[in-house]
Amino acid sequence: MRVQAARQFQATKDTEEVLRQQQILDKKALAATRKAQKEEDKLHRAILATKRRQIAAEASAQKAADKQAQKELREAAEHYSAGQLSLNKQSTKLQKAQKTLKKQVKGSSHAIVALQVEEVISATSRGRKVQRPRRFDI
Repeated sequence: MRVQAARQFQATKDTEEVLRQQQILDKKALAATRKAQKEEDKLHRAILATKRRQIAAEASAQKAADKQAQKELREAAEHYSAGQLSLNKQSTKLQKAQKTLKKQVKGSSHAIVALQVEEVISATSRGRKVQRPRRFDI
């Protein structure tokens, strides 16, 4: 009886040990599965972060290209406007000079005499009448 009780006790101890070993192996497998899942999630997050950075870099490059294009358009428009303004200023200055010369020639009764004496009536930059000899006329 003693031997039988000892064998039975030993069998229960062996089954408990086998169960304990099985539990340890199950826990190790579960830990390995969780670790693998965490690594997979980590890689997935890294891929998403890389995609977000790439999209942000592309958006930044596009924005920079748009700004550069706008800057070039603005500079071209300013250059064109400045050219138009300078042409308008020149044409208005020319028209004003022509008007003053016409007024001076119309108002001057000496213009015909001046031409006979070979003198030229011209206007200075301030609109004054000047009689110059024709030899100084270029």
